[in-house]
Amino acid sequence: MLEPLPDAKPEPKPRPNPKRVQRRGNNAEQNTLAGTASGTAPKHFGQAKTSPGTAKQQGNAAADNYRGKVLRRVMRAKRQRVNIRGAVLVRFTITGSGALASARIAKSSGSPKLDNIALAQVHRAAPFPPPPKGIRPSYTVRIKGK
Repeated sequence: MLEPLPDAKPEPKPRPNPKRVQRRGNNAEQNTLAGTASGTAPKHFGQAKTSPGTAKQQGNAAADNYRGKVLRRVMRAKRQRVNIRGAVLVRFTITGSGALASARIAKSSGSPKLDNIALAQVHRAAPFPPPPKGIRPSYTVRIKGK
């Protein structure tokens, strides 16, 4: 009769993979370990921590979002492709209701035709959405020709 050696250990049984869902016929019968795969992940130690109120000056998301909306609206108001080389800077202000208060050329491209097209583009983009409280909406946009 053979006897096992005293220091021999039995082979370990294979452990089921917790990420793998075993299905037996229908969805109701799932492996109980499947819940760990869809649970919350542990926090990683290498991530940066943020604490509110540590900045010297807090940002104004409403003002930044509004600026993006206005500039996007101006860029979408382009109607014609211009074959004139150059770029023009147009400075404009918006009233509290969203209407265009003023628009002028801040820096000319050297071509009166391109300057007029750029001004017309800003005028076509108006009226803008009403600005958020507490900001004075005045923007400068660069409009390029060719």
